[in-house]
Amino acid sequence: MLKIISKIRHCAFINVFMCFAFITFFTYIFLISLFERELINPFKINGGFEADKSEAINSNEYLKNSILSIFIIFSISLFCGHLFLYINVPPLVAYLIVGIIIQNIDAIRKSFVVNDYFIEIIRLLSVITIAVKVAYNMHHLHLQKHWKTALIISLPSTIIGCIWITLLTHLYFEIPLLLSICYGLIIGVSAPPIIGNVAEFIRTRKLEDKHEVNQIIGLAASMDNMFCIVCMNIFMDYLNDKEQYHLLITFGHLVSGFIIGLCIGAFVWVFPSNKELLFFASTRTFMCFIATVGLVYYFKFKLWTSTATIAAIVLSFISAIKFRIDAGIGKKPVEQIYLDNIWNYILEPFLFTFEGYYFVFCDFSLKTIGICLLIIISAVIIKTYCTFFFSIHTELKFKERILVSLATTPRSTVQVANSMLILNLGHNNIFNASVESCKNLYATVVLCLLLTNGLTQIILKIAASRLLKSNTSIVPNDYANMKDIVNNNKA
Repeated sequence: MLKIISKIRHCAFINVFMCFAFITFFTYIFLISLFERELINPFKINGGFEADKSEAINSNEYLKNSILSIFIIFSISLFCGHLFLYINVPPLVAYLIVGIIIQNIDAIRKSFVVNDYFIEIIRLLSVITIAVKVAYNMHHLHLQKHWKTALIISLPSTIIGCIWITLLTHLYFEIPLLLSICYGLIIGVSAPPIIGNVAEFIRTRKLEDKHEVNQIIGLAASMDNMFCIVCMNIFMDYLNDKEQYHLLITFGHLVSGFIIGLCIGAFVWVFPSNKELLFFASTRTFMCFIATVGLVYYFKFKLWTSTATIAAIVLSFISAIKFRIDAGIGKKPVEQIYLDNIWNYILEPFLFTFEGYYFVFCDFSLKTIGICLLIIISAVIIKTYCTFFFSIHTELKFKERILVSLATTPRSTVQVANSMLILNLGHNNIFNASVESCKNLYATVVLCLLLTNGLTQIILKIAASRLLKSNTSIVPNDYANMKDIVNNNKA
């Protein structure tokens, strides 16, 4: 019986049919959610688009100009980002600067037409990819070994940092509480991209890494981001229905998201199973991506934001385990490489350029800039100090604790996507705060990105070289540990 089931599961026709049905279903979910239509009757128009957006989309000339503008901006950003790689500065800094220049020089700004609705679509796609990448970066083997250490150095310091920023902005700067909570959840998060680059630097340079710091800082950053992503989405659930909100609603959303993610993850684990199929890895990558896109857009339309986030994270974590098992020991899954390329060469340039594009210098006074800098500096100091303090309770040596603490400095992707969301929602007075207050939060994020990312990657690599001694005789940790696990299983 089991042989018959296995033969059916590996049948090429069954694989193609199941994958096609899966992709078609979630593409349909994505499209009806994007156009704000009903699931059962998609041709019934609900008037979901705002008037100005409908007019913009329906205007052929506006649409053409916007597409051309986006293409030109994208090309310039990608070129500048590539140049920044040669001076060991993250490309995202270049993208941010390009956006700021376009917005703040009148002659350039008037040459481009960018539709806000397109930017929102890109923002949502970026949010989805960020959540998926965070789950993918939580290597299940690293998690088995280092979950306790990573948890100790990430969550306590993040929680304290978020509370500190919330209290500072609310009590001292008299920012409305709801917006202060957003400050805490946005500014208090570290940046996985830069930390990931530093971890890869430690591994490739074969620096003596007895306690596998490269794996620990990567896990800690992923936990850090996952915590704040989930908290931010729970907070959005509350803001969507403040009058009738109850904790049971959030609990229901989280449980629903977990079950949905588990079911879809189980499907992706099973299909496609025939590795001889054409575009096997591409199909699996697209299945995971379109499923998360469909879920996020659909539940955003239904205002169940936390459900989509949990489902995307669970689905991505399960599929990442399957991809690593199929890839083999010491190899990066092809599916993860595809996702990294989508992020690095498409979504990241767009997201950070548009983050800079919304930043208008003349909207902010020197006093506002000073307040933003004070919030950023205090956030970095508190998080760095707390991380070092809590790392005392781990097996890490003194120099390793210094490196782990410094690795919490950069801010990146999560801040960008969420700050753009806050700026958009600020016009609806959802935070009981003025539009100016929301713009100040946005300015804080932009300045934080510029200050904490400009030289941080270089500094962290130098610190790693100084604090961790080079030992070329050691085998890279990932390969050695996975090899030990395989040998133990054979025994």
